[in-house]
Formats: sequence, structure tokens, C-alpha cells
Amino acid sequence: AGLPAAARQDTVAEDQDQMLIGLLDSSLGSLSETNRRGRMVGGYVLLGLGIGTGLGGAATLAFGEGDDARIVGYSLIGGGVVLSGLSLIPFRVKSETERFYEEFRSMPANTQRRSIANTSTGTAASRNWQPRDVMSVLLAV
Repeated sequence: AGLPAAARQDTVAEDQDQMLIGLLDSSLGSLSETNRRGRMVGGYVLLGLGIGTGLGGAATLAFGEGDDARIVGYSLIGGGVVLSGLSLIPFRVKSETERFYEEFRSMPANTQRRSIANTSTGTAASRNWQPRDVMSVLLAV
């Protein structure tokens, strides 16, 4: 009257795999969001340092006297521009965890053939994977 034992085992294994994939999805999402926040904070800190340094240079030029004040003022303004420019890097470049999570989310839902990030080489490797494989990658991150 019920399913054969092999079919019941397959159903249980599929349910466990789906539960594990759901846990992986929420864990990777949380890690990705944490990394994104840290990246944004770093970008804003660099931007603030750049603006502050540039303003310090402008103040030195405005209120300083002599060649030394001019050299320091222009140096500070140049440093501020460099720091502000460097702040673009964290705003534009995603972390490895964010890229991995995007790839994980783009995987087809009902296939065993998926692409997961190979953390040892930093490239994506296509292979027949199991959810436990992704868990080992998650723990390595």
C-alpha cells in the first residue's frame, strides 16, 4: 500500500538535501550580507579619510604661510584625492563570499549538475556535487 523501501529512502534523502540546501542558502546569505556591510563600512571610512585629508590640505593652504605650508597643503589635498579614489574599490568589488552566494542562488533548483566555487583556486568548477560538498566549502570560508 505504501512506497517501496528504496523509494522511501530516496524521498527522505531528497527532503534532507532540500533542508540542507535551505540552511546553506540562509547561512550563505547571512555571510554575504555581513561581508557586504563590512565592505561598505570600509569604503565609507576611506571616503571620510579622503575628504578629511583634503579639507585639512585646503585649510593649510588657506591659513598657512610660506612654501612649507603650500607643500604640505598640496600634499594633503593629493592624499585626500588618492584616499577618496581608493574608496571606490570596496564599493565596486564584491567579496568572494558575495560572489559565491550569487552563484549559489543562480544554480538550477532541481538538478544534480551544478557549478560551485572552488575555493582553492578561486575559480568555478563544474562537477556533480552533493549539498554536503557545498557545506565543506561554506565551512572553509
